[in-house]
Amino acid sequence: MFLSLEGGEDRLENRLPTGDWRHILNTIQDMVMILDDCQRVVWANRSLLKFLSLPEEDVIGRPCHHLLHGGAEHGSECPCARIGRDGKRESFEMDLPDRDLRVRVTVDPFLGENGTVVGQILFVARRERGLREQEELGGRLLSLMNNVPGVVYRGLRDWSITFLGAEVEHLTGYAAEDFLRGSVKWQEIVHTEDLPSVKMSYRNAVGERRKVLRVEYRVLHRDGHWRWLEDRRQLMYGPNGSFDYVDGLLLDITDHKRTEEELRATNQKLQALVEASPLAIMAIDKEGHVTLWNSAAERTFGWTRDEVIGRLNPVVPEEKMGEFHELRERVLREGGFSGMELTRQMKGGFPIEISLSTAPMRDALGNITGIMSVMADITERKQIEEALKQSENQLRQSQKMEAVGRLAGGVAHDFNNLLTAIQGYSDLLLQRLDARSPYRKEVEEIHKAGERASSLTQQLLAFSRKQVLQPKVLDLNDVVAGMEEMVRRMIGENIDLVTVLRPDLWSVQVDPGQIEQVVMNLVVNARDAISMGGKITIETGNVYLDDDDVHHRPPMSPGAYAMLAVSDTGCGMDEETQARLFEPFFTTKETGKGTGLGLSTVYGIVKQSNGYIWVYSEPHHGSTFKIYIPRHEAPGAEAKSEGSSRTVPRGHETILLVEDEELVRVLARDVLRDHGYVVLEASDGADAMGVAVSHRGPIHLMITDVVMPNMGGREVAVALAPLLRDMRVVYMSGYTDDAIVHHGILSPGSRFLQKPFRLDALLRKVREVLDE
Repeated sequence: MFLSLEGGEDRLENRLPTGDWRHILNTIQDMVMILDDCQRVVWANRSLLKFLSLPEEDVIGRPCHHLLHGGAEHGSECPCARIGRDGKRESFEMDLPDRDLRVRVTVDPFLGENGTVVGQILFVARRERGLREQEELGGRLLSLMNNVPGVVYRGLRDWSITFLGAEVEHLTGYAAEDFLRGSVKWQEIVHTEDLPSVKMSYRNAVGERRKVLRVEYRVLHRDGHWRWLEDRRQLMYGPNGSFDYVDGLLLDITDHKRTEEELRATNQKLQALVEASPLAIMAIDKEGHVTLWNSAAERTFGWTRDEVIGRLNPVVPEEKMGEFHELRERVLREGGFSGMELTRQMKGGFPIEISLSTAPMRDALGNITGIMSVMADITERKQIEEALKQSENQLRQSQKMEAVGRLAGGVAHDFNNLLTAIQGYSDLLLQRLDARSPYRKEVEEIHKAGERASSLTQQLLAFSRKQVLQPKVLDLNDVVAGMEEMVRRMIGENIDLVTVLRPDLWSVQVDPGQIEQVVMNLVVNARDAISMGGKITIETGNVYLDDDDVHHRPPMSPGAYAMLAVSDTGCGMDEETQARLFEPFFTTKETGKGTGLGLSTVYGIVKQSNGYIWVYSEPHHGSTFKIYIPRHEAPGAEAKSEGSSRTVPRGHETILLVEDEELVRVLARDVLRDHGYVVLEASDGADAMGVAVSHRGPIHLMITDVVMPNMGGREVAVALAPLLRDMRVVYMSGYTDDAIVHHGILSPGSRFLQKPFRLDALLRKVREVLDE
């Protein structure tokens, strides 16, 4: 088909490849040559010339046996000779020793018109690599398979093995020949618990035409011990897609499995320790996502594992996030331990004081992968520390006041001696001077100055509690009523005076003149705090304080008291001013408008009367001064709290508690919860709005402080009214009930609880309002 016949001639030249066929034969890898009837080469393709490394002119015309047999004459059995006799195709394989090569030769005759052979065409194809190379390669492969870290094998569908590395004896205790001969079958040494799953994985892989399968199972060593193997299989398929055999590698992973089991046991112990820890433990990755959250963390913060794992750290409040990121980056960067005390938040958003210790977590290579945090709830400790700090401050203040009082008393005592002389001699001079004397006016001024100085010394003595008192059993209502007209004239027409006097007020034993001075000084202080119009409220009431009530107000003692309160709508005071309020000569008034002895005198009189004074004030919201004087008991009488014999009521309703003073809020929360109520906490008005909106379910009652930063209690109640139409409201304040009402903060009829309140009074008020 590639020969050209011209004019029917039998000449061989006319049968040589031409054109495209010559090009095709020159591009194939097989070697092709054409011989004449004497077996001389008349044409050769490029592959043959390249193989012989000879130019074309050195090949053309040479006998083929020079090229294929190295120059030896071919015998009568040479295929080329036979084809010349019978004219049939010949195929044979032969070695070319000098080239370390085996080839397959195909010879076809060229026949003339009369059927005689006029030439031959030979195709020479490489059959195999050189014999020595093949033997060496086989040896190297066998050595490699016997020295890899595992056992190489070839197996059939029925689990019979056709090749197996010698290392199998180390793995199983049986020689490779035992498996190849079939005296030991592989399936028989596989653990009976593992064999079904291995077979299933094998069948599934073949059914899905997967090429790779990896399984782990146990085999029984000849010495009776079980060993773990990893079987890595390469599944081989035939041209039609049917499974033929598997080439595999067996790896001994017994030590790995043992280490894995030990690690698992260690992890279980660590997990048990973490779960048993009374401290909250949390782990986060480098991006801040929680990876561990123990039971103590659930109890401390309120979030379950499912709510936390995989999410960003929920414990850190938004305003503390920058501080937390700084801590995290420092631990990740420096890799050391870090500890600090800080405020975090619970699930409901409520703050909690914790002591935090952190350390980096590392992987097997020592790289930091995250942070482990151990957190202890120190809220109670912080509260105790704060209470201790307040007690220390009060003690220092008391000691300072005591020291100043002693000094003031001593000065007043000595100064009174001098004033006695000054006043005496000025009286004598006035008696002796004529009314028309030019010196009489100057002496009168000296006498007036002495009287004013005497008044000051009396105030110093009152502060130092060294003046002589003349106590009497009296009703504070009578004192207030007797002073009302004078007080109205003193405060002026632009300030309204409201008096709310309890009819059954308990009696007290005090000096009437001194208690009048207390009322007068407090009213003057209230008047001076009001710039342009306002209200002053004077109230009386009965109060019984128990241990819980006085816990946050040392050094008050439990018992029955008559209370006298003076409230104003003035400018109020900040904490710094309140801390120095009763110091002698301390004043916030302009120079010349106050001596700074008014409130210090009140303090001294109240203390000398075995009473207590309590102040509640906020800037721009006025002030309330409450005086507590012990109830005077008749002989044999016992002071009892109102309704103390009654059972304290319980409940189950949901209460929203809004109070910016944390100590009061925590106390009220715990008492209400202990008596069955569900309590939602909020630290201010805005927080209350968020808690109420996010709460699913009814809120039956809101207990709220009246005066709070940014948003007061009445504003919160008004804002929540459309959302919670059935919610009732109880207001509480350090200001008195009538002061709050008459100052316009609350409307008349509002449910009110006055601070400081008794705990049973709180519970009764809650039950009373809920049962209305």
